[in-house]
Amino acid sequence: MRVCEAYLKQLRRDSRMNPNFGPNHGTQNVLNIQPVIPFSLNSDYNVITRSILPVISMPSLGDGLNSTQGIGNLTITPSITCGLNDFTFNDLSVMDAS
Repeated sequence: MRVCEAYLKQLRRDSRMNPNFGPNHGTQNVLNIQPVIPFSLNSDYNVITRSILPVISMPSLGDGLNSTQGIGNLTITPSITCGLNDFTFNDLSVMDAS
């Protein structure tokens, strides 16, 4: 399997801020990194992967507790496309790499 000539089709970033989160009313930030990467199976078929990787910043959830940052569960959704008639099968499976 090789990456298509387009290489990285799209790199979307979605940032969300949740104010007044938790008992101390801090601000939670979630940055979702969402690359779309096409792979060629052969001259007729491609696999397009859509991934979501959340990067999370959590405020303190109580007195004496520190705030924390980390990475959430990676979700990958592959689709198969046929180059003959541009017919697409979406959401064949969803993998959660937790």
